[in-house]
Amino acid sequence: MNAPEIAAFKAERREPDKTDVDKLTGELDIRSEIWLIFDDLSTILEDQHFADKGVELLFSSLRYNTHNAKIIVTSRIVPIFENGESLIDVVEDEEKQNLKGLRKDYAVDYLVSNGLDKVEHEKLEELATGVDGHPLALKLLVELVKEFGVKDTLEDLSMYQESKDDTIKKARRLFDKLAGEEKELLESISVYREPVDMKGLREMFTLNTPKNAVKKLTDKSLLENDHNGSYWLHPLVQEFSYKDLKNKKEAHILAVKYCLSLPLPENPTKKGDVQPLIEAHYHTCAAKEYDAAAEIIFHFKLYEMLERWGNYNTLIELYEGVLPKSHFEDEPLLKNKEFHISILGNLGNVYTVLNEGKKAIQYHEKVVELNKGATNKFNEIISISNIGLFYFQQGMMKKAIECFEQTLKISNHDNQKGISGANLGNIGLVYLQIGEPKKAIQYFEKSLPLLKEANDKRREGANLGHMGMAYLQLNEAKEAVQCIQQSMYIAEEINDKRSIGNCFGNMGIIHSFFGEMKEALESYEQALSIAKEIDDRCNLGNWLGNKGRVYFDSGEIEKAIEFYKHALRIAKEINDVVREGLWIENLGQAFSYQGEFKKAIEYYEQALKISREIGNISAEGNLLENMGLAYYSLGEPRKAIEFLKESLAIRKAIEDPKIIGFCEQKLKELKGYDE
Repeated sequence: MNAPEIAAFKAERREPDKTDVDKLTGELDIRSEIWLIFDDLSTILEDQHFADKGVELLFSSLRYNTHNAKIIVTSRIVPIFENGESLIDVVEDEEKQNLKGLRKDYAVDYLVSNGLDKVEHEKLEELATGVDGHPLALKLLVELVKEFGVKDTLEDLSMYQESKDDTIKKARRLFDKLAGEEKELLESISVYREPVDMKGLREMFTLNTPKNAVKKLTDKSLLENDHNGSYWLHPLVQEFSYKDLKNKKEAHILAVKYCLSLPLPENPTKKGDVQPLIEAHYHTCAAKEYDAAAEIIFHFKLYEMLERWGNYNTLIELYEGVLPKSHFEDEPLLKNKEFHISILGNLGNVYTVLNEGKKAIQYHEKVVELNKGATNKFNEIISISNIGLFYFQQGMMKKAIECFEQTLKISNHDNQKGISGANLGNIGLVYLQIGEPKKAIQYFEKSLPLLKEANDKRREGANLGHMGMAYLQLNEAKEAVQCIQQSMYIAEEINDKRSIGNCFGNMGIIHSFFGEMKEALESYEQALSIAKEIDDRCNLGNWLGNKGRVYFDSGEIEKAIEFYKHALRIAKEINDVVREGLWIENLGQAFSYQGEFKKAIEYYEQALKISREIGNISAEGNLLENMGLAYYSLGEPRKAIEFLKESLAIRKAIEDPKIIGFCEQKLKELKGYDE
């Protein structure tokens, strides 16, 4: 990335996403050689884990992708990824090295260029070696020499050497001396994670704070600033200060007051617009005022906005902030039981969207358990509905419909029109999946007025999109396009980026269905662009795989295989076993098309194993049918009959009329071979 790109990125004031990280690693792969140095990662770790998901994404990409960068990492703690793997390979019995800082001559140059050019060279060398060339310690030394003189500073360093302090302890002692009477203010502002303005600093002033404290701290280089009104602390200065802060709760509560006083845009459109609320939530949790933190999530509808923009990792952090370490076993942190149940349910919803069905169902089952006997059935209904969606994803359509009909009865009884509308749409989705588009449309049409009345625009738009796909199955192109256009209008109106991406993807499906391959690829590219922007890995894999299908239908099998493999890689990365099986099956179909039937069967067997492990009956039926056809092409009719019969039995069990007819017809053609 060149300087203008970096400047443009800074101007956007947003968090880096996977697209940015991929761009960086791609650039590192192009370059012949570049050095990346990360000093003291321990300042951004919590219990050995990365506190920030974006930072973890960066280091994960650097660790597992090929590139030409040479990376130096220093840390007092070995960082561990969320999956349990270490950032650095630890070799047993390897001798640990104490890392030194800048070389003596470089350290001396730094001191000279930062205002100590009048000091004798010999004394500069003593200063540099006294702190082992540590960058922050050198910075502190400059200010100490300016304030207390060379002799006094060298005496301090000599004393630290005698007590055999390590480099960090030396830097800590230098910091303590330099901070002086402004140290109390430094301690208080150390609670801030993000840069703050002068108002944020003043929020931490006490009666003891000197009037010129901010200027003095800035002059001493203990308080960083951009000369444009933003202030922050060096990570080590922040660490030293926060450790000494006695009344952490009081400081965090003052930080909450400051964050909530910051103005928000009238119509927020991205995470950066609501960062003050995210920070207020963080400080409220740090002050152990968990109910107030949950109030921030719900009162400001923070969860709705972040969900709409696809900021799922941030949502997980917010929800986990108000939950105990063991979400299901430990005593709840929230006194408000309704809040606790809602948080568990919402976290389950996030995992449903991220296609982590097994994780999601644990949360929804817990909500159902906690809600037994409650007068307000809202959370219970939502969770049963989400359990139904889990069954739907697994291809267990009967169980899915049972859940949706159960919630429909409760919501109709309680006159909860929005929930009734959502579940009518869910039933429609099941019928769409099993190839009954007319029935699906009936349910979608019933759902729309209820959702409109409940002002649930997001689900209204989603059901219009699903209805478009149902019309497509009926070969009614005009109605299909109209539905998708209405869905797109709603998604744009509420700035629901994920849904906008889905609309582009659905248009790709329509174009592909009618053989408009160029237009299909263009639509998928637009959908991919949005998926990358919001780091929607699930749909990123979907649209890549769908591009593969376009190439497959166009007879460009090698290109199709390339895209299927890319989609498969993403499915494995995000542990989306349903789509993992799907793309393996598609690879089997591609090899079958090329006449490589044995290779195709190998892929079908892999996919069949996955579908059986997760109980995806619908996929199992597809694969058995594909294996039967592959054996038929290999001239092994008996095996073909065996697999087609198994497929037919499954189709009858799940009542899939479209495929039942196909299997029966194929078996008629093979009649006589199994006798």
